[in-house]
Amino acid sequence: MAATSKMGNFSMKKAINEFPEMMKQGIALGKSFKFPWKKEQIDSILILGMGGSALGGEMAKAVFETSSSIPVSLIRDEEIPGFVNDKTLVIAVSYSGSTKETLAALDASLLKTNKIIGILSGGKLKEICLKRGFPCLEIPSGLMPRAALPYLFTPLLFMLNEVSPFSALNSSLEEALRILEKMREDLTRTPNSAEETAQKLYGKIPVIYAESPLLAPAAYRWKCQINENAKQPAYVQVFPEAYHNDIVGFTQKLPVHSCMAAVFLRDKPACSEKVDFFAERLQKAGVLPLNQFSEGFSVLTKLLFFAYFGDFVSLYLADKNRVNPEEIQVIDDFKKRFK
Repeated sequence: MAATSKMGNFSMKKAINEFPEMMKQGIALGKSFKFPWKKEQIDSILILGMGGSALGGEMAKAVFETSSSIPVSLIRDEEIPGFVNDKTLVIAVSYSGSTKETLAALDASLLKTNKIIGILSGGKLKEICLKRGFPCLEIPSGLMPRAALPYLFTPLLFMLNEVSPFSALNSSLEEALRILEKMREDLTRTPNSAEETAQKLYGKIPVIYAESPLLAPAAYRWKCQINENAKQPAYVQVFPEAYHNDIVGFTQKLPVHSCMAAVFLRDKPACSEKVDFFAERLQKAGVLPLNQFSEGFSVLTKLLFFAYFGDFVSLYLADKNRVNPEEIQVIDDFKKRFK
């Protein structure tokens, strides 16, 4: 595995290995949070976030949107949607508590609603919540935002559950934890399937295909972890939308295709002939196709399974690329330039 960064004692390898324990702590934090409003007082939910802090919101949204009678939206921007009103619950998620875009969106939200919650480890967001009397959930500090996913995602589930109860939440979390712990046992041995996947992706530009929109957050997690940990490009496509445009890019064999790999995140009960057809077309065009099948029954478990597998792939890929998975100096430079 690649070397540890200069960021104190932080290690991405250690953080990924401790993902299940962080999930357990996140569950405890979520259960202990005192939700101050009745569900009848809320008619919509808006989650604010950027980067790693936004991903937990995307995953929570996917878990709830199929059963929730309350619309859940997420924005990665400084502007907020026009629907926000005094019955909108706004949840601002910023691991650092200092994310510029999230703070700007929060400022805009303050003009529309006082139903605001912060999820943070400190920073300006904490100051705003304390000053205005908004409830906030403070999570452990000292991590990189992308490594804090269990702390950012799990408490959100319990907050959304207060507004739109999800009867299978506890059983889904129990299932997910069992699978995550087994995955850690399997994927820290050598050889293993994540290491083999990284070997196949080495020297390629991966495109991660989510078999359905519900799995899109996990595909996006793969992309971000490969970008930030392995320091190489990666992109995301989602079915069924990709059938209507992306497939046309592979109607003939081009030199660029040999540099690409397609990773299909597939749901076992819904393994589609359409995906098989799509993968065959890509392979004929010279793209390397790879299938990754889900485990578990709930959407929550499937999302976490795919995300956690991708985390390990990104670590092994970082090792093959001989790069430090923690180093993100270019992001720091960008923020300084445009602060």
